[in-house]
Amino acid sequence: MIRVRTGILILLLCFSPLVCSQPRPVIGVFVVSGTPFWTWVSRFAEAAGHSLGADVQVFNAQLNRVRFLEQFRAAATGGERHYDALVFPNFLHTAPHALDICERNRVVCVLFNSDLSAEEQARVGRPGERLRYWVGHMVPDDVSASEAMTEALVRVAQDRLTAAPVHMIGVNGYRYDQPAIARELGLRQALAAETGLRLQQVVHTDWSEKDAYVRTRRLLRRYPDTNIVWSGNYRSTTGILRALREADRQPGRDVWVNSFGLGGDALEELAAGEIEVTAGGHFMEGAWALILAYDALAETDAIRSYHSIQTPLLMVTRDNLAEVRRAIALISSDSERLSRVDFTVYSRAHGVERDDYDFSIMRVLETLAKSSPVGARRQSGVIAE
Repeated sequence: MIRVRTGILILLLCFSPLVCSQPRPVIGVFVVSGTPFWTWVSRFAEAAGHSLGADVQVFNAQLNRVRFLEQFRAAATGGERHYDALVFPNFLHTAPHALDICERNRVVCVLFNSDLSAEEQARVGRPGERLRYWVGHMVPDDVSASEAMTEALVRVAQDRLTAAPVHMIGVNGYRYDQPAIARELGLRQALAAETGLRLQQVVHTDWSEKDAYVRTRRLLRRYPDTNIVWSGNYRSTTGILRALREADRQPGRDVWVNSFGLGGDALEELAAGEIEVTAGGHFMEGAWALILAYDALAETDAIRSYHSIQTPLLMVTRDNLAEVRRAIALISSDSERLSRVDFTVYSRAHGVERDDYDFSIMRVLETLAKSSPVGARRQSGVIAE
């Protein structure tokens, strides 16, 4: 039965100019700023567009809400250029406005990277529920990643301390930011079943290294028996480690720390033994969200599908660190390498026979790590092994 449905879908797609030749779809991708994270989001979106045969235009809001909305309205209403689909985050709670604009102008759209508040969710519902042109919502699974990292930290501390009690403090980001809320939920879920462990306090910061450093110093004076410092992001981790060193504590020996992300100094801190685990890779959502938009454009109104996806984050420990570092170093040093990734293997419009999407961070990194140097012979646009 699945084969028959797939055949019908491919037949329907052959009436679409997207797959059976003619004009390349034009997709606008909106990012918040030019920070390293958002630069990588852009690069992955552009690489996926290159692989799929779509034209991608990146818009940078430069941390300006008014600028974002102006850019978005112009793109959705067909100002200087026609856009078939728009991909964007919930930047400073602009998502409900952006979704309404797309619906009024019949522009396919995908919301990614950031979640909706409860009030926003109540207003717009879920993709396809009230808004036909909102085809996908994609957010990183911060809860599960935080829960798994917390469990890993606790295991290490308990193994090293044997019978000694474990005392933990936490340094999170903005109290009302959705990632901070989700990551703290994962922390508390992991600790719910733990006995013999005490979570002393969780403090909130502005996500910066400096604020994390200042607050960690205070916490260490208040709780000198701290064994675990849980961190909400990679910048916070760098500030935490600085505070620990100044307090004559030895990360990896008498206190254990995590990070969040594959950027910044996280991988180097893991290699040096200063942290035990990190999780990240959601910059790849630039590619995943673009694939959702592309596939939606290949569908007809009658068979359009809608998706709410939580993308898993990649857990990195010293067991898989070497492979991850190699892949990250390659795409950082070689701007052309991403263009050799075959993102069509994730796309239903290109014949992937799955009811759900298999967006695997490690699969992409493994492919990148095996890819040939620049200038090496390519085979049919797919990375040469």
